[in-house]
Amino acid sequence: MATQTLTTTSSIGTARRKWTLLQRFWNAMIKAQQARADRYVADYLQNIGWKLTDSAEREIERRSSSK
Repeated sequence: MATQTLTTTSSIGTARRKWTLLQRFWNAMIKAQQARADRYVADYLQNIGWKLTDSAEREIERRSSSK
């Protein structure tokens, strides 16, 4: 024997609120992940920049001392 469940407007409203909260949570997770990725890329580029600057300074010193 099959049972049938009636969907009331209150249960629909509850489902919508839960779905909205889930969407907000999901969007917050995505934004946090993007922020971490942006920070990682910025740190990486800054690190590379420092390495390039240090290498350039060493090369300038090497060339100026060899003259």
